Amino acid sequence: MQLEVFTLGGRELGTWLQEVCMAASELTAVTIAKGGSSTLRLSRSNELAVAKGQRMTSLFDLSHGRTQQAEYVLSHPEMPYYVGFGPMQMKVLDRRTVMAAGPPVAERVSVMLIERPDAVAAAMHYTAVVKSKSVAVRDLVLEPVDLTARQHAVAQLLAQGHGDDSIARTLGISVRTARAEFAVLSTALNAASRFAAGFKYAMLVNSTPAMTAAAHTALADLEQPWSIDGRDG
Repeated sequence: MQLEVFTLGGRELGTWLQEVCMAASELTAVTIAKGGSSTLRLSRSNELAVAKGQRMTSLFDLSHGRTQQAEYVLSHPEMPYYVGFGPMQMKVLDRRTVMAAGPPVAERVSVMLIERPDAVAAAMHYTAVVKSKSVAVRDLVLEPVDLTARQHAVAQLLAQGHGDDSIARTLGISVRTARAEFAVLSTALNAASRFAAGFKYAMLVNSTPAMTAAAHTALADLEQPWSIDGRDG
């Protein structure tokens, strides 16, 4: 294992990351999109890497909300970007080297470079799982859709992470009916997975006034004791 140490807050880390990542022929990364201008600068270097022929799969965790980096990712559907949930940041370079945050060293930050085959295999498995639960940014072309009140409710519960059984219990319907409503909903939203359906619905409601109003009206009509943002009330 190789350990690289950098001054906290210095520009040398960003420069080093750019150089190492640009040198790779293939890059798979999981990034928590919570940064501002510095991480945004690193994201923009991805465009140059892809233009030079790098095979890239870049997975972003947007659980910190619409940060500057998140906005950048969502505005670039032409890039190999995916959004989902990845609680651990890492990069895999050329399927040979894992890059991950290391321990603090004398009040400085460090980065680990690991080439053990078992570590690389574990990292590739982790990134594959994250990707399987993610949605490609290119598929997030958002247009308002017409949904019934119950479909709005199903979509909202999906966005909150509920499964079929929980949705059925909450809405007082059968699991079979919940699954049927999801099938219609996924077609309307052009979503290939439950995560994609919930994510696209949440983005539509948060960015389209007409969808926001329709969602609130639909849930009010159903007289549910939970609100559009997932809080009780």
